[in-house]
Amino acid sequence: MSRPGTRFRLFAQAPPSFAEPELVWIDSPPGSIGPGPGDGRLHAVLPAIEKPPYAPPLRMPPYAGPTLAPAMPDPQGHFDHIDPGSPQFLAAHLFGAARFALDTWERYLGGPVRWWHADRLPRLELIANVAWDNAHSGPGYIETGTRRNRAGEANRFCLNLDVVAHEIGHAIVFSELGVPAPGRLGAQYLAFHESFSDLVALITALQFDSVIDRFLDQAWGNLYALSLVNRVGELSDIEQIRAVDFAVGLSAFDGFRLRPDGGWTDPSGLGRTQHQLAQPLTAAIFCALIEVYQDALVRRGVIAPDDDSRGWSPAEVQADLARLHDRIGASLASLRPEFRAALREARDWTGRCLARLLKRLTPEDMTFAAIARTFLEVAREEGPEGNEQAYAGYFLDRDIEVPVRRPVEARAVRRRRSYLERVLVAEQVRALGTVVRRRLAVDDFVAMRRLMPHGFRADPAW
Repeated sequence: MSRPGTRFRLFAQAPPSFAEPELVWIDSPPGSIGPGPGDGRLHAVLPAIEKPPYAPPLRMPPYAGPTLAPAMPDPQGHFDHIDPGSPQFLAAHLFGAARFALDTWERYLGGPVRWWHADRLPRLELIANVAWDNAHSGPGYIETGTRRNRAGEANRFCLNLDVVAHEIGHAIVFSELGVPAPGRLGAQYLAFHESFSDLVALITALQFDSVIDRFLDQAWGNLYALSLVNRVGELSDIEQIRAVDFAVGLSAFDGFRLRPDGGWTDPSGLGRTQHQLAQPLTAAIFCALIEVYQDALVRRGVIAPDDDSRGWSPAEVQADLARLHDRIGASLASLRPEFRAALREARDWTGRCLARLLKRLTPEDMTFAAIARTFLEVAREEGPEGNEQAYAGYFLDRDIEVPVRRPVEARAVRRRRSYLERVLVAEQVRALGTVVRRRLAVDDFVAMRRLMPHGFRADPAW
């Protein structure tokens, strides 16, 4: 099969959930990616032994220790010939996953991302065999280690597209948005970092038809049901690093705050960080994706309006799951292409909205209310018309304020409304002009990362 681009084999989700890597075409022309693999933006390195993770500013790229032989292209410039059991496959997969995620998001952003560290380190160094059970990104690098799941299986994060895409998401936020000026960092900026990066991982995974098909088989087309789509960093068929939590609202974080020393005050005693604080924002945006997806299904005549589960609480969805499976499952048997097309439509709509959102936000004193207001603005611009009140409701129902003028009636669609009874129309807000970004320096990065302990990131040196 002849297609433009360079061939790699990637796991759409982490093995063993996906047993075999898939053939994937990276946007780069054959011959433009050299040994490593490496190009002008990314470069994979294989240390001869598992190295300790980087810890800026003391330990930073480039790696200067002994290395194994790099992954090599075939005579036509492709990398799909590399044995999955070889160390070189780890490097090729990490590069391919990072480049695939970056290609995807540069299409949504409408142009290339210039790394915030490009003046000093023009390429991201990719290291697949770090001696720890986490992964992280930083000035000029992404590194991945290995973690064992509950079944005792070793999960290499370099083979986990979710994790790699999440780290690319952090690099994109730092490069496109920047960091707040000193003294103007808020907890919700850190939470936005995690929410955006989780959504980058989710949207990137949905580029794979195999992920869409497995979702349809797992959840009968119902995005509220737990599936590989709303599980971030899947480690096995029953385990993930995080899942989209549809129930939690911002009011659950009353009294939760970021202290000047970088620690968190959590009155609940649960030891929560920005990862948990990000959940209401992630869920609200994910529900907007569901709105567009299920609109597309209704428009295509795939499901009837009274089978549309928007506005149902997760508990209601679970209680009615058998009925939904009976009805939607029957549709899936004959209408799978329409389900796929609807999900792709919602995926790309969300990707475009997130890209526009990132370009319009400012990092100083960031709040979820400002994020929600800007998301509603870009959602109106992307269309379709008439859904703005529903999008506003998804934020309101997670206690995220949006500017409102007056309540309006729900659209004339026969569907249940449980927790969206108070859907409101968002106030018109003027488009933001050109935003001057504050350039991020290594010292800024070090200060920020000390405030960002991560589910994949726990360097004791920090």
